[in-house]
Amino acid sequence: MDRSLRYYWFIAILAGIIILFNQLIYIEQLYRHEKTIYINQQNEWITNTIYDFNMKMADPKQTVSFNPKNNRLTYVINDQIFRFQLKPEDKIYQIIEQSDYDIQDTSRWTLQHFHSYLQAKRDTDVIKNFAIHFAIEDSIHQIKDSYPPHRSSSQECELKIPLGFLAKDTLYASYNYPLTLFLDLASGHISLVFFISLLLIFCVISLFHTLHWEKRAGKYREIFVHNIVHDLKRPIETELKLHYILYKTLPPEQKILLEKSTTELNNVLQSISRILLQSTDAHGLHLKIKDFNLYEMLDKLSCPDSWNIVKEKQADIQLQYLSDRHVITGDPNFLQPVFLNLIDNALKYAGEKVHIRITCKDINPNAIRIEVKDNGTGITPEALKHIFKRYHRGDHQNDMKINGHGQGLYFARMVVRAHGGSITAESVVGTGTTFTVILPIK
Repeated sequence: MDRSLRYYWFIAILAGIIILFNQLIYIEQLYRHEKTIYINQQNEWITNTIYDFNMKMADPKQTVSFNPKNNRLTYVINDQIFRFQLKPEDKIYQIIEQSDYDIQDTSRWTLQHFHSYLQAKRDTDVIKNFAIHFAIEDSIHQIKDSYPPHRSSSQECELKIPLGFLAKDTLYASYNYPLTLFLDLASGHISLVFFISLLLIFCVISLFHTLHWEKRAGKYREIFVHNIVHDLKRPIETELKLHYILYKTLPPEQKILLEKSTTELNNVLQSISRILLQSTDAHGLHLKIKDFNLYEMLDKLSCPDSWNIVKEKQADIQLQYLSDRHVITGDPNFLQPVFLNLIDNALKYAGEKVHIRITCKDINPNAIRIEVKDNGTGITPEALKHIFKRYHRGDHQNDMKINGHGQGLYFARMVVRAHGGSITAESVVGTGTTFTVILPIK
């Protein structure tokens, strides 16, 4: 999958997730809002109904009167007089309605009768199946009556209504906000959330399926490239060895043709090494770790005959192998292009007289350090910070006279890190650059 296309896929999924969360937050806020409105409506309906029920269930043989001058209630219950002093905060419009509970006809005023009365008063604004539970507690919080007998544990909305000034009872009403009512109200938004969720699931599954297919294709492509590279390198290396042998035996006029052929073969061999190095991608490296002779590899790369140096340049490549350990473990097919790239850069960005020194020595029993130092133009400190970034060519970013795409050091670091090592660069402008590669011996 193209990187830009993959980027758009992720942007689309992220946008879908944001829209989905916005819709979910809106639905949650809408639920809270509608629930609050519903609870306020039901509480007002129940409160008005209980006061109405109190007046209808009052015993006509018992009376109550209110004197606003002294803010006092006077009851006549069973021919006995009871007086109750109201508080200043008691609301006048509730006094008579609430006090009627004190003179109730207890044979008729029951929660079961009130529940039936409530159901009979149900209007069109109230849903038909309104499950509600009532309970009455006295002044010491003992339950005097309840209806229906069993309360559902899921009922959460609760209303408290004081009953009577003398009795000091409290009516509790528990009920739920019906989910079906909200589903009918928010059906459009819920359908949109469901559609976005299905679309997101489809996009994520498609993306993962595409990435999985791409990973498999990349693995097969990498194996294919490696096989071709290895098959091409072997005959070319054999042909170059044959050229070196023939060079000593041919007459001068034939040596010119042989030199051209050797130059072309060296170019092809270096191109093949670069292809192998740049065949690494986001799928990672599949290293084939084995023992190999590091000294032979560096000695071969330090031979000027292995490089097609232009006539205008004089190249001096020296190898100082200061370690007693010649054989280390790693994947030589990947490590050789790393050092080839470092030497090639030194030749490319140096002046007419190129001095390259390759130093190899142990830094501890478990690691070895290889330095590639040149006398080139050097790299500015700002460019040195980005030298291992992909497509970055340091101070030669826009220089078309020098071949390169700015990928060699990026892939070199990837290979070295895959081996558990590190690669760093130090440079002084006008003096040269030193690349240091540290590799584990095992």
